[in-house]
Amino acid sequence: MGLCVSKPSVAGSPEHYAAHATEQAAPSTPSSPEASMSPSLYGLASLGSPRASSSRRPLSPLMELNTSDLVKQKKRLWQRIQHDGRQFRTTPEERKQFKTALITLRGEKSRTQRQQQWNGMMQRMAQMKRNHPELEHMATEDLVALHAWTTDDYDVVQDVLEKEATPTAHGLAFAKCIISALHSLPEEYSYQGTVFTGEDQFPDWVSERYQEGSITTDRRFFATSETKNASWQGMAVEWESNSTTGKRISMFSERPNEQEVLFPPGTCFQVTRIEENETHPRLKIYQSQIDTPRVS
Repeated sequence: MGLCVSKPSVAGSPEHYAAHATEQAAPSTPSSPEASMSPSLYGLASLGSPRASSSRRPLSPLMELNTSDLVKQKKRLWQRIQHDGRQFRTTPEERKQFKTALITLRGEKSRTQRQQQWNGMMQRMAQMKRNHPELEHMATEDLVALHAWTTDDYDVVQDVLEKEATPTAHGLAFAKCIISALHSLPEEYSYQGTVFTGEDQFPDWVSERYQEGSITTDRRFFATSETKNASWQGMAVEWESNSTTGKRISMFSERPNEQEVLFPPGTCFQVTRIEENETHPRLKIYQSQIDTPRVS
């Protein structure tokens, strides 16, 4: 990835975070209800997890629904995304589900390490809200989900709403909080201008989704960068997209130099041109964001 050019201090950028950061002692464990451990952890209750007992005890492993039920959950979530549009917000129960999903996600980290990660990120995001009054209205868990997206955990959620993808309870729980975070960020975090990204995809995958003059509705999270140098280069397919409401999330990112601008599932683009090349990128797609119609 190339070196990032210097950018002015704008909302959502690393410079914006640095300009507002204050020196502080190590924060104590947040005492707010949204940050504390619940005495009864519900797990992914609406996604098939049994309720834990009311006694305090470690998180229980999640029990996945069968594939048929998860597909129904995915369909209902997609319908809600289309209906709610920018008003999409998580419920307190959904934020509990995300907490359980993050802590019990399988991978290199142990559950204890993930619990520590959760506690640390809740503290960091709570402090960020205190430093940035424009974020005060946002659910702290949603901001944690936005940060989790910028880590290797993105893989659990990026394609969860794709038509052919088999959804997981973890992925659906992550998706709700990330979508809620993106729609909750103030307008000043929106990026207006050209954004860049690249991805290794087969021509058939592209042709099924993109034709010149067509309107596409992304079912995936669409990750881009403010600058070409900071974007994902050397890929088979590249996009140059005109953004109107993509959100700057570098301030919340584990990799701020990526200067990421993220679009939630449900975002619509008009494809203006597709170029074919003999060398990388094999395909280059030019598109412009358009208003997303809400489904009643």
